Formats: sequence, structure tokens, C-alpha cells
Amino acid sequence: MSIFARKPNSRWPFVFLFLALSISLLSVSLRSPQVDPWDEPELGCTSIMAARLATTDGSVMTAHTCDGNYRQWLNIVPRAQHYEGGTAKVFMGKMHTETSTDPRNIAEKGEVPDVKETYAFLNTAYPCLNEHQLAIG
Repeated sequence: MSIFARKPNSRWPFVFLFLALSISLLSVSLRSPQVDPWDEPELGCTSIMAARLATTDGSVMTAHTCDGNYRQWLNIVPRAQHYEGGTAKVFMGKMHTETSTDPRNIAEKGEVPDVKETYAFLNTAYPCLNEHQLAIG
């Protein structure tokens, strides 16, 4: 009888197959290029905010550089009164639009209940300031 003869309930073929597959997968994963998800300097932006206690005259200021492939626009939304029970739509993708009214590349994500009154605010693709210099962003 040969020393390589297979015994009826031997596990060696399965162990060998498992080890061969494991080594193959390990070698493929080690040779794959590693991608750093944070390595996108051309898509980085900078936001700077100064609160009322950080400025000499008590003003609140905000600035934003759009260093990526997005467009930046600004419009002033006036103070408004809303109907009781009304809703405001919430959109995603405003950073890819050319104007505040551009509907391309945006998706409606839902609605939120309207409040009775909203203050005037600077509308940008990013959060900004309202008329009382309350900043979100």
C-alpha cells in the first residue's frame, strides 16, 4: 500500500483545497492597489466661520471655497409666512446645480413640516446665515 493512498474518510483533500484557496486569495489581495479614500486633494473645500465674539464689531461671518468640481451660487431668500399644516421639500444634490432654481441633478428626498414663519437667509448649496446671523454649517 502506498503512503499516498487515500483513506476512505480522509480530510486532507479538503484541507489542502482550503489552504490553496486561502493562499491564492491572500496573494491577490496583497497585490491589489490600495486606494486611499481621503486622497482627493482636488475635491477638498474650506469653510471658515467667525462667531460674534471672535470679531471686533460682533459680526458673524462665513466663507467657503469650493475647490472641487462643484459650482457655488448664492441667492437671498426673503422672510416668509407659511400655512399651517404645510410642508417644505428636502432635496439632495444642490451642489451640482448651476443656479438656485436649476432642477438638474437633484433628487427630492422627502418633506418636513413647515413652520409658521421663516427668517430671511442666504441660500447656497451649503448651509449659511439667516437674517439674525445664525450660522449653520
